[in-house]
Amino acid sequence: MRIIHTSDWHIGHLFNGRKRYDEFEKFFNWMTNTINELKVEVLIVSGDIFDTTSPSNKAQEMYYNFLKSLTDTSCKMIVISGGNHDSPTFLDAPKEVLKHLNVFVNGSITQNIDDQIVNYKSEELELTICNVPYLRDRDLRSNEFGESDDEKGQKIVKGIKNHYQLIYNRAKELYPESKIFMTGHLFCLGGKILEGDGVRDIYVGSIAGFDSSIFPSEADYIALGHLHSSQKVGGNEKIRYSGSPLPMNFSESNIRKKILVIDINQEMTIDEISVPIFKEIHRLRGDITELISRLDSFGENDCFVEVEYTGDGSISDLRLALDKFSLDGKIDIVKIINKAFISDFNSNTLEFVSLEDITEEELFCRYIDETDMSEDRKAKMRVLFTDVVKAVNENDLNAE
Repeated sequence: MRIIHTSDWHIGHLFNGRKRYDEFEKFFNWMTNTINELKVEVLIVSGDIFDTTSPSNKAQEMYYNFLKSLTDTSCKMIVISGGNHDSPTFLDAPKEVLKHLNVFVNGSITQNIDDQIVNYKSEELELTICNVPYLRDRDLRSNEFGESDDEKGQKIVKGIKNHYQLIYNRAKELYPESKIFMTGHLFCLGGKILEGDGVRDIYVGSIAGFDSSIFPSEADYIALGHLHSSQKVGGNEKIRYSGSPLPMNFSESNIRKKILVIDINQEMTIDEISVPIFKEIHRLRGDITELISRLDSFGENDCFVEVEYTGDGSISDLRLALDKFSLDGKIDIVKIINKAFISDFNSNTLEFVSLEDITEEELFCRYIDETDMSEDRKAKMRVLFTDVVKAVNENDLNAE
């Protein structure tokens, strides 16, 4: 039996404001062909299907067209779990219809834990998937007045661990001879993130991440989502992040994107398959001569480019000097950093920060650092602000 593990599609994602539907279309076509060529029977998608809780009509169309395209392939079952970017109610709304296409979706957990357990039998093997979506605070604990951050964190860790053990035990009870796979969308300690990769902190208070001990050690494979780089957790072969198939910003420009192919025979093997580069991403640094030379070298390549001018003299019309490379639409210079011009403009008295390069939390911290609050009060304000941002990000408008 052959399975593909992928995650963090983020359909509808904008690259510095640029639409990427052409890249997503190419990725889905490649996935369909890969599934057919490798004779994959099961596809697992571990969260963050869409980039926002209210995806565009175009993003939705691409999602459903891809699921439909798999009906003509070797794929017999598709298992999809919700991530922190997804609207649980939006993902769950068509789940009963999608079951007729052998697509099993869990945007959120339900009162009946059996709803999160999916079983598939091939001619020789049996696979059971415990489809655990992103677990929100409200799924894990009740609020109590006066709780400390440590107490909140301990409840969250205990709640996640208990949920995984409970669903594993139930799956083993229902299918005692089956291989047990589990999904998850969270941050495990030791996981690699990149600056500005868009990975949100999804739990607050004192939690920096979760130890892999929250997962049942008896499980055969843990298919994780949330981090955008393909990686093992703590070197464990069977606890893996597949990573996102497309780079989310320039910090991921040198990261090769992958999907994971798991073969179950007498033993389990896991192979990484590189996702093709559908649009190149480049970061350029240098003076005007070096920048023009590099841009010239791209030729007809389709790419997003970030340019940082490092020359001695300021060039106020740097954008105009480089725009000729964007005229044919192939090279898209989406960001220009002209530090010499910024330095001259500010006369070395102000720090220049682009809003694209700073998070809400960082901006808030800069603000309160300018106040005369005590350090203790500042620390409490930071925690409260993070709670508010998290609540806004998790607000499911589709449920209202």
